Amino acid sequence: MNVDCGVRIATDEVVRLVRELHANDQIRKSDQG
Repeated sequence: MNVDCGVRIATDEVVRLVRELHANDQIRKSDQG
């Protein structure tokens, strides 16, 4: 079904956003010391 493909793409987008946020968090922490 096409729905599964849409869900998979949406999940990939969410995972990518979470990873970016996590990376930004790590950068902020390293900047603070």
